[in-house]
Amino acid sequence: MVLDSIVGQQGASWNERVVSLSAYANQTVRIRFRARALPGNQGQFADIAIDDLSVQNAPPCPAPTAATATALTSTSVSVQTTQLSSGTTIIEYGPVGFTLGAGTQVTTTSNPFTVSGLTAGQAYDFYVFDSCAGGFTSAAFGPVSATTFNCPNGCNYTLILNDSFGDGWEANGAGTQMHTLEVIINGVATPYTISAPNTTTATFTIPACDNDALQLRFVNRGQWSNECGWELRDASGTTIHSEATGGPNITLV
Repeated sequence: MVLDSIVGQQGASWNERVVSLSAYANQTVRIRFRARALPGNQGQFADIAIDDLSVQNAPPCPAPTAATATALTSTSVSVQTTQLSSGTTIIEYGPVGFTLGAGTQVTTTSNPFTVSGLTAGQAYDFYVFDSCAGGFTSAAFGPVSATTFNCPNGCNYTLILNDSFGDGWEANGAGTQMHTLEVIINGVATPYTISAPNTTTATFTIPACDNDALQLRFVNRGQWSNECGWELRDASGTTIHSEATGGPNITLV
């Protein structure tokens, strides 16, 4: 029986995976890992690495396995978490880089939960804990970060970068030069790229305010710019600009 599966690029960092064996209590089990190569010209990237495997009794209150934080207004952020139990959630937050234990805590049964009363234009870190029956509290998951809007009426655009070959936006074959897409808001440019090797896509949240002037500029730093593509979506999910991969080499837009 398949207990779990992972599909697609996982980046260049170690990722923890927790799988429950509760359905096999008091039984002898064997664990086997299987991998299949990617199709087409990405087959050479089908390597896997597994380390630090352990089988142990589950903690009385498992930690959340994922969380996101998204700015809603100039004073509020939505925090959503994936829990392994049905208990309430504890959220601790503070300015980016704050020491865990020294932040502000709120307890909620809502998921997602809106953290309000924040400062406009401030970047925050959020940690989430699971609170379980019996008075147990899980370890923290996080931080995840979000920056409140610096204006009364703001919204989030979504920028999706794509790479058709699957090696990021590498531009020189050595990983020391990367193509970038600059998002220019009111004359201030922020570069975005796919820097992780063996990666085909990356997604970014772009906060914007009413009457902001937003421009995109692709910066070609070497070879294989024809593998690069992108899509910019507005707050309603509508694509407002896109560039497909596989076209002619891009010079500058």
